Amino acid sequence: MLDPRVEAGRIPLEAGHDIYVAIGASAVVVGVIIIIKLREKRLKEEN
Repeated sequence: MLDPRVEAGRIPLEAGHDIYVAIGASAVVVGVIIIIKLREKRLKEEN
C-alpha cells in the first residue's frame, strides 16, 4: 500500500505530465523546423 500523500500527489502529477509531454513534443518540432530552415539557408548561400 502506497503512502496516501503519494497517491494524492500522483493524479495531478499525471495530468500535468501530459502538458509537459505536449510542450516537449512541440519544442522538438519547433527545433527540427529551425534546424531545417537553417540548413536550407546555408545550402542556398553555398550555391
